[in-house]
Amino acid sequence: MSDDYWSKDNKIGTGAGIGSSTIMVGKNIVFGAFDNFVYALDPENGKTVWKFRTNGPVYSTPAFDGNRIYAGSADGLVYALDVDGNLIWKFNSSSSIMNSSIVCSDGMVFFGNDSGYFYCLNDNGGLIWKFLTGGSVRTMPAILKDRVIFGSHDHNLYCLDKSGNKLWKFLTGGPIWTQPCLVGNDGKLLWSFSKRHVSDESEFLVYFGSFDGGVYCLNDSGRFQWKCHTNGINSSGPEFENDILYFGSSNGYFYKVDASKGMILLKLKTMKIGHSTPVIRGNEVFFCDYVSGKDSFSGGGINCVTKGGEALWRFETRGPAVSTPLAVKNMLYAGSFDGFMYAIDIKRRRLDWKFRTLYEKVNFDYRLFTSHAKEQEEKASRILSVWHSEAKDPKGPRGHYGDAVSPYSSNALSYGFAGNPDDNRFSYPNASVRRKTRGYAEKDSKYA
Repeated sequence: MSDDYWSKDNKIGTGAGIGSSTIMVGKNIVFGAFDNFVYALDPENGKTVWKFRTNGPVYSTPAFDGNRIYAGSADGLVYALDVDGNLIWKFNSSSSIMNSSIVCSDGMVFFGNDSGYFYCLNDNGGLIWKFLTGGSVRTMPAILKDRVIFGSHDHNLYCLDKSGNKLWKFLTGGPIWTQPCLVGNDGKLLWSFSKRHVSDESEFLVYFGSFDGGVYCLNDSGRFQWKCHTNGINSSGPEFENDILYFGSSNGYFYKVDASKGMILLKLKTMKIGHSTPVIRGNEVFFCDYVSGKDSFSGGGINCVTKGGEALWRFETRGPAVSTPLAVKNMLYAGSFDGFMYAIDIKRRRLDWKFRTLYEKVNFDYRLFTSHAKEQEEKASRILSVWHSEAKDPKGPRGHYGDAVSPYSSNALSYGFAGNPDDNRFSYPNASVRRKTRGYAEKDSKYA
């Protein structure tokens, strides 16, 4: 099955959605959209500071090295912009750059493309080296002082040195979309989506997920340590804190796993979770999810849960939400395939504003994606975990979300459609049920 989800005839889809995660650049938030633009918005009110047009959908998350913004596009180009959105240089990789988020380190720019190449450029756009894998490269790489680690659609996780030489690779049973999470032997987080600071550690553990239903732990030599199985595509996270891994799966559960043993400590029933990495702030965890039908997506949401598995609130979006939210002070920013960037006041639990991208391009093939996702999920469900068996879902009563009305600020609809109020798009739990099942707690929540 092809993994090219972009419609060639431009007839399938709903418009210029947002799959890119959001980053901070100075005082502005920056992200890419399917309308071919990279946007910079004022986080206070959602107004456009600048936008830069590429020649293809911008699905990957931009990077910022303190001076320049690097953005990859489905047109195959990497664009280097200044903080005002002006083009400095561009590099043609000759193939679409999709989820593969760019990482910059020590004057080098790393990314992968759909032809299976992984690139290293200098900060002036010159090619240093490239490495060929056997499938599309759609992961954000993890960087150490002397190593680069990333996954490929050829089912392998690769570890290269900084000269582009392969040190090792590890084969799983499916494509790999997650960015690797690296943890030192002392339990210190070295690299994840939320922490991208290069370390010179040489002994560490690597955590990552695969489409085969597994979340894996390897040592720094690429040797297997453990695997836990979810029966779903694992492209979320993982994120790490205090010897605990947090991630989601397309089987519709949010997981909390013991990082030292791979034991599932808690499962929270949600909607399907794509490549949205959990964001941890204190006792709260934020992530996005989506709902899919036979031939289309039917919605999504932005969620807030506690580390203990209590669902605090959920904001409903009109399309899938697959990006990793950005939490800054008391605000949470996340985009959706419905074409909006949402700004949610975490403390007040209300929508502060939303920004609509340009509906110039209709290009995401939902039917091809859902068919491919279903195929991968069926494969995952047939793979038995050799190293750690998953407990079956328990029967019993389920908690639910009740309807609630949340106030919103006066500018909440300034970029939306008239007559489309958002005050009923928040839901809050009235009840949740906690149970112990073969050593881990499970909490089920039915969203309104």
